[in-house]
Formats: sequence, C-alpha cells, structure tokens
Amino acid sequence: MSELKSHYFENFKKLPALQKVSLFSVLFLVVMLPLGVLLALGPVNLFPKAGVPTVTPPNPITPPNSNTTAWLVLAPLEMVRQANMEFDLSVLINSADHAISGAEVIIDFDPDYLEAESVIPAAGSGSLSVVLEEPQINNETGRITIAQGAQPNSLVGGPSVGVAAIHFKTKTQGGDTYIRANSDSRASAVGVDGNVLGRFDTVSVEVLAAPSPTPILPSPTPQGTVDVQVNIYNTAVLLGEEFGATVYLNNGDSLSMTAAEIHVSFDKNYLEALNVNLNSHSGLVNVLAEPVIDNNNGTVSFTVGASPDLPVTSSANLATINFKAKNNRGLSRISVVEPTQVAVVGSRTDMVGRMLFAEVNVSRDRDTFFAFVMKLDGVTRSVSNKIVRVTIKGGTLATTHDLPISSYNGANFTGDLFDNISIINYSGDLTIYAKGPSHLQRRISTINRIIPGENTIDATNLPLIPGDIVDDNEVNIDDYNVLVRHFGSRMPVEGSLADLNFDGRVDIFDYNLIIRHFGKTGDNVE
Repeated sequence: MSELKSHYFENFKKLPALQKVSLFSVLFLVVMLPLGVLLALGPVNLFPKAGVPTVTPPNPITPPNSNTTAWLVLAPLEMVRQANMEFDLSVLINSADHAISGAEVIIDFDPDYLEAESVIPAAGSGSLSVVLEEPQINNETGRITIAQGAQPNSLVGGPSVGVAAIHFKTKTQGGDTYIRANSDSRASAVGVDGNVLGRFDTVSVEVLAAPSPTPILPSPTPQGTVDVQVNIYNTAVLLGEEFGATVYLNNGDSLSMTAAEIHVSFDKNYLEALNVNLNSHSGLVNVLAEPVIDNNNGTVSFTVGASPDLPVTSSANLATINFKAKNNRGLSRISVVEPTQVAVVGSRTDMVGRMLFAEVNVSRDRDTFFAFVMKLDGVTRSVSNKIVRVTIKGGTLATTHDLPISSYNGANFTGDLFDNISIINYSGDLTIYAKGPSHLQRRISTINRIIPGENTIDATNLPLIPGDIVDDNEVNIDDYNVLVRHFGSRMPVEGSLADLNFDGRVDIFDYNLIIRHFGKTGDNVE
C-alpha cells in the first residue's frame, strides 16, 4: 500500500503547476459544495412522524388594539369569459391589522353558468397553509367550503393573506352571473374571541354565449317589512343592577336597508339609561344623529345609515342601551315607539313592520350566598352542564370539589362554592385553585377567613386559560394534535374536549385558542 501511495505522489509531483491548481480546485468544490447546501437549509427533521405537523412554540404575540373588520377578498372582482372557458379565482383575506390564525370560507356560485373543477389550498409564507379540512365542492347547489389555518409559529396578516385558488369552467349558457363570498364565512385572529370578517366580496362574471345581451329590467318594488325589537338576556334584574338591552332589526324579507331612525321608551320610575353603544359591525355604520338619552322623560333615540352603495340585506344588532335598575320593585317595559323608521332601496315609505318591547322585572334583593365568579377565556355564549374543579389549600386543609357552572352570561360565570365544604370556621389563610374542563389550573384567590353572609370571590381578572386538552397542565403539541385530529367533520359524535369554546364543534376558533396559549403551563397546588 505504501508503494502505491509513493507511486501516486511521485506522479503528482511531475504534473505541471497549472494542472496541480486545477486538481486542487475540483477537490475543494467536491468537499465544500454539500457542506454549503446543508448550512443553507438549516436544521431538518429527517424522520417526521406521519400525519403530525412539526410545531415550534409560537413567539409571544401582542393582541391588536384595533377592532377593524377583516375583509374576505375575491380576485379579480370583474371578468368576461367565453363559454366553456377555464379560469382561476383567488381567495384572500385583508386582515386589517389582525394576526389571522384560521378561516372557514364559504363560496357560492351560480351552477347554471359555472362549474367548479378544483380547489388549490394556499401554500408558503404569508398564507393559511395548514389544510384543516379537505375542500368540498358541490356543483349542484353551487357551493364550495374551505378550512385553512396558519402554522402555529407563523401567524399571518396583511392585505393579501392567501387562502386558496379555485379553478372554474364556464358552461354553454350565456349571461351575467356571480361568485360570492358567503357572509357565514368566518376567520379567527389572535386576541379576538369571535369572527373578525365583516366584509365579503362578490365577483361579477359575464359569460359570452348569448347572441344578444340580456335586457335590463326595472327594479321591482320591495315586498315585506322590517321588525324592530328590544332584546334582554335576563329579564329579572336585581335592585341597583346594571344590564344591557339590544336594539335589533329583524330583516326576514332581506330588504336592502339604507338607514334606521330609532326611538325607545322606558319607565323612568324603575330604570335609568346610562349610555348607548352603537354596533360598528351592523352594516349601518354611519351615525346620522348621535344617541340622545332623556331620563326625565324615559326616552332614547339615535339614527344610523349604511355606506353608499352598500345597503344591508341581513338582520342586524344596531346598538346596546345600558340601563341601571332603581330601588323600586315592579314590572317595567322597554319599548320601540313611533316615530321609528327604516328606509330601504326602491321604497319612498317607512318599511317598519312590528315594533316589539321587552319586559323587565325589578324585584330581587341581593341574595346571601357563597359564590365564585370567574371568566372562561374564549367562551362568549351561554354554558351549562360544565364543571370547574376547585382546590382549596390552607395549612393541613386540602380539599378538591367539582363546581357546577350555574350561569354564564357570555362574560363570566357564577357557581355555588361552599355547600358541602366545612371550612367556615377555618382561621388560617386559604389559597384557591381552579381548573376548567380543558383549562390550565390557576391560582385565583387567597383569603384569610370566610364570614357569615355574602361571600363572593371575584376572580374575573384571572380568566381560566383553555388548551389543556390532554389534562397535563400544559398547552403543548399533544393538545394541538388532538385538536387537529378532531377538527370539523372528524369530531367524535360524543363530543371532544378540543371544543374549547363550548359551541358544539371543533373549528377555527378553537384552533385560535390553542395558537394563542401555546407553550403556557398551569399553577401547581402548593
């Protein structure tokens, strides 16, 4: 072997200098080129687990301070196509400063003129690239459904967040038709508990097949009316209690509403109006007359209108009037009264149908009870049949009890805490921990004694954090994988702990809660 090495070395020394340099250059490229490629690619998981996305805990995200409505964008907005012609439509989201975590999109089209052939989910940075549920196409009804999510460590925002591209083909029948983003489409965003979509594009499509354009007919006179009503969540209120009454337009005939002048009366002997919060998402967003409260006469009034060329065709919550019950017991009413009016496109007369009232029973004194008041992060609806586990620790005392949620008003819940807990005479400090069905355990109160009478422990400033689906007091990749496995139509018929907001389904808003709290851990009983 040494003789062979010596032979090659002697031959190498005899080579001209230029050939030696060339040989060294080739050897350098052979060694360094693969090394450079590996450094450029960065760390790579060579053995990913099949079906499970690789997840890095997301960077902390500051929730937006803006309540700006996001926009479901279809592009292009106008097009002219020949019969039997294929074309693509882009589905995007203008996030309006939100960090979008997921979207469930519904696209409607006219199946007499168009046929959807395929849906290509978005991919790459700046898009919702996680396929939460396979796209569904129904060419009989003219509907497409798409469910996409952001990578946990790569939330997206901006004017053109990619969702999908849809491949269409025109049919032989000519005429004017549409592709519409359905207003039931939803999108979730970090820091927002609810749908952030408020504007939905409609694409006009002209299919060139007919020999002559379709004649333009005059708009028909609108048929139907709009009911105006007052809604109250709890009609039995406490003396001195504050509550809200919602002014609602019931537009069951889908009239094109352009403005509403609202007048409400209430019984000044029982109620006092505090303020009026106009709903910025009602569609009637222009304030034509500021709210006026007259507690001497018991009236509230305001006028709102739609933006030009954007009439409202759905029902809408216009405003919430906040009241305070006085110290007089009795049955009272909050009523919509004349001259309440609603204007619609195509009519020169008032289109109000019924004006409905709500009754308020001011009759209850404040009860004497032991109560526990908390918030469930991400839950904004009524909740029942749910249990919160409460642990009380103090000195040698350590007891755990199931706390039924007796009421939940969309902001906080109350529950009877001390029915069967014999600690009324305990003299030391007590530390209280709480853990919801899929929530991290949290230390929410420390008290030094419980006294006879009213004992309300208010922990609304420490909401229970959702996301602990596997019950290990952490929000991690195991919880994420259960949620993805149960997403949408894959949710078990018996329900799932991945339904973090208790709305009966596993969807993008539960996905949003996992993203928001990924990496957090709960408190341990000490």
